Amino acid sequence: LQTKHDALLKSNKELQEALSNSRGEISISTEALKAFEKQVSDLQCRLSELDKSYRTKVSALEKSDAALNASRMEISDLRKLLRQSQSALESLSFHQGEATSRLHEQ
Repeated sequence: LQTKHDALLKSNKELQEALSNSRGEISISTEALKAFEKQVSDLQCRLSELDKSYRTKVSALEKSDAALNASRMEISDLRKLLRQSQSALESLSFHQGEATSRLHEQ
Protein backbone atom coordinates (compact mmCIF):
# COMPACT_ATOMS: atom_id res chain seq x y z
CA LEU A 1 0.00 0.00 0.00
CA GLN A 2 2.84 2.33 0.86
CA THR A 3 4.46 1.63 -2.50
CA LYS A 4 1.24 2.54 -4.31
CA HIS A 5 0.95 5.65 -2.18
CA ASP A 6 4.55 6.66 -2.99
CA ALA A 7 3.96 5.95 -6.67
CA LEU A 8 0.81 8.14 -6.62
CA LEU A 9 2.70 10.94 -4.84
CA LYS A 10 5.50 10.74 -7.37
CA SER A 11 3.01 10.67 -10.25
CA ASN A 12 1.13 13.62 -8.72
CA LYS A 13 4.39 15.56 -8.36
CA GLU A 14 5.31 14.83 -12.00
CA LEU A 15 1.86 15.93 -13.15
CA GLN A 16 2.17 19.17 -11.15
CA GLU A 17 5.58 19.84 -12.69
CA ALA A 18 4.17 19.13 -16.19
CA LEU A 19 1.25 21.45 -15.45
CA SER A 20 3.62 24.15 -14.23
CA ASN A 21 5.75 23.74 -17.36
CA SER A 22 2.66 23.90 -19.56
CA ARG A 23 1.54 27.11 -17.84
CA GLY A 24 4.99 28.59 -18.49
CA GLU A 25 4.80 27.59 -22.14
CA ILE A 26 1.30 29.07 -22.39
CA SER A 27 2.59 32.30 -20.84
CA ILE A 28 5.47 32.42 -23.34
CA SER A 29 3.07 31.63 -26.20
CA THR A 30 0.69 34.36 -25.02
CA GLU A 31 3.54 36.89 -24.97
CA ALA A 32 4.65 35.79 -28.43
CA LEU A 33 1.07 36.14 -29.68
CA LYS A 34 0.82 39.65 -28.20
CA ALA A 35 4.12 40.60 -29.88
CA PHE A 36 2.88 39.19 -33.19
CA GLU A 37 -0.41 41.09 -32.88
CA LYS A 38 1.58 44.29 -32.23
CA GLN A 39 3.67 43.65 -35.34
CA VAL A 40 0.51 43.09 -37.39
CA SER A 41 -0.98 46.31 -36.03
CA ASP A 42 2.21 48.25 -36.82
CA LEU A 43 2.28 46.80 -40.33
CA GLN A 44 -1.38 47.72 -40.87
CA CYS A 45 -0.62 51.31 -39.82
CA ARG A 46 2.39 51.45 -42.14
CA LEU A 47 0.33 49.98 -44.98
CA SER A 48 -2.34 52.60 -44.39
CA GLU A 49 0.31 55.36 -44.51
CA LEU A 50 1.79 53.94 -47.71
CA ASP A 51 -1.67 53.65 -49.27
CA LYS A 52 -2.44 57.29 -48.41
CA SER A 53 0.92 58.40 -49.83
CA TYR A 54 0.34 56.35 -52.98
CA ARG A 55 -3.15 57.82 -53.50
CA THR A 56 -1.81 61.35 -52.98
CA LYS A 57 0.94 60.78 -55.54
CA VAL A 58 -1.46 59.23 -58.04
CA SER A 59 -3.80 62.19 -57.62
CA ALA A 60 -0.94 64.65 -58.17
CA LEU A 61 0.19 62.67 -61.22
CA GLU A 62 -3.33 62.70 -62.66
CA LYS A 63 -3.54 66.48 -62.17
CA SER A 64 -0.12 66.92 -63.76
CA ASP A 65 -1.15 64.72 -66.68
CA ALA A 66 -4.34 66.75 -67.17
CA ALA A 67 -2.32 69.99 -67.11
CA LEU A 68 0.14 68.53 -69.62
CA ASN A 69 -2.70 67.53 -71.95
CA ALA A 70 -4.21 71.02 -71.65
CA SER A 71 -0.80 72.53 -72.47
CA ARG A 72 -0.48 70.27 -75.51
CA MET A 73 -3.89 71.41 -76.74
CA GLU A 74 -2.91 75.06 -76.22
CA ILE A 75 0.31 74.50 -78.17
CA SER A 76 -1.66 72.83 -80.95
CA ASP A 77 -4.11 75.75 -81.03
CA LEU A 78 -1.23 78.25 -81.07
CA ARG A 79 0.42 76.40 -83.97
CA LYS A 80 -2.84 76.55 -85.95
CA LEU A 81 -3.13 80.26 -85.19
CA LEU A 82 0.49 80.78 -86.25
CA ARG A 83 -0.11 78.97 -89.57
CA GLN A 84 -3.24 81.06 -90.16
CA SER A 85 -1.32 84.24 -89.35
CA GLN A 86 1.52 83.27 -91.68
CA SER A 87 -0.94 82.49 -94.44
CA ALA A 88 -2.73 85.81 -93.91
CA LEU A 89 0.61 87.65 -93.88
CA GLU A 90 1.68 85.95 -97.11
CA SER A 91 -1.64 86.84 -98.72
CA LEU A 92 -1.35 90.44 -97.50
CA SER A 93 2.22 90.64 -98.78
CA PHE A 94 1.12 89.29 -102.15
CA HIS A 95 -1.73 91.83 -102.45
CA GLN A 96 0.59 94.64 -101.32
CA GLY A 97 3.06 93.62 -104.04
CA GLU A 98 0.29 93.65 -106.64
CA ALA A 99 -0.93 97.05 -105.47
CA THR A 100 2.59 98.46 -105.58
CA SER A 101 3.05 97.03 -109.07
CA ARG A 102 -0.19 98.68 -110.29
CA LEU A 103 0.83 101.99 -108.80
CA HIS A 104 4.10 101.86 -110.70
CA GLU A 105 2.27 100.98 -113.92
CA GLN A 106 0.10 104.06 -113.60
